[in-house]
Amino acid sequence: NSIAEDRTSIGLGSSVLDAWEKFEELHDETYNHCKRVGNYLMGLPSDVALSPEERTFLHVAGSLHDVGKVADILLIENRLTPSEAELVKHEQHAEVGAWLLQGMNFPSPIVEMVGNHHKKGQYWEHGLDKSTQLLMVADRYDAIQAARMYKPETSHEQAWVKLKGSFGVIFDPSLEESFRKTVSRHFNTNADR
Repeated sequence: NSIAEDRTSIGLGSSVLDAWEKFEELHDETYNHCKRVGNYLMGLPSDVALSPEERTFLHVAGSLHDVGKVADILLIENRLTPSEAELVKHEQHAEVGAWLLQGMNFPSPIVEMVGNHHKKGQYWEHGLDKSTQLLMVADRYDAIQAARMYKPETSHEQAWVKLKGSFGVIFDPSLEESFRKTVSRHFNTNADR
């Protein structure tokens, strides 16, 4: 990609990291959403057949999956070259996030998960990998459950009922029980505190 070659990974990386810190201040709702998604994915039970490296990549991708939204800050502060700015203006945040992480030399599995986390379709029937599906499930679950500026918090039980119907239709049905255990354990742990 010639656009990714417009900057060194160090220059792009420091700009993105600076923007991510500002993003945390300006968009704490999205920043906290990313943290929760990363935490859900870090807590997957051992029955999910992923290698330690795949688990690490999945946790990092979950924690950064909305990093493409920092592009607004990069545009406002003129930190992008004209060709980079054009790309950002015409792409969605998932694709922009993948492009930013690729420019910072993140491992390709992380880049691909971030780039695909809003992909449309019946993921499990079309061979989308298990890690990306888990990222999408965690992202969708948190969007349903957590309080957002436009909606109140939904109980874990209600959120699970809404998400459960997606397994076997959109997501691989073999992921359902593992993800249910993950979020149930998360909410039981928090309830005990």
